[in-house]
Amino acid sequence: MCVTYDTVCNMTAKSAKKAGVLSAPGVVRIPKTLDDRLTRIATRTGRAKTYYASKALERYLEDMEDHLLAAAALEEMKAKGKKRGKSLDAVAKRLGLAGDL
Repeated sequence: MCVTYDTVCNMTAKSAKKAGVLSAPGVVRIPKTLDDRLTRIATRTGRAKTYYASKALERYLEDMEDHLLAAAALEEMKAKGKKRGKSLDAVAKRLGLAGDL
């Protein structure tokens, strides 16, 4: 994956391996303002823009997956007719953490 403003580019297999990319090359188009910020950070730290783009995407996907799991749990709770979940104290007690919080 190579990130540049409105530019399509693909990493070679060698550069992908060096950057730790284990998947097929990708293309990402981002606004120039984001590309400028990404370039500034990459330049200041000596890391590739691809590194920061991958890390940001990884963090976003983890957050989105957590959100979707929570939303599904809430929907399941509503489907079962429950209006409230368990209190923090009840969960802590069930996990043997009572008094630790």
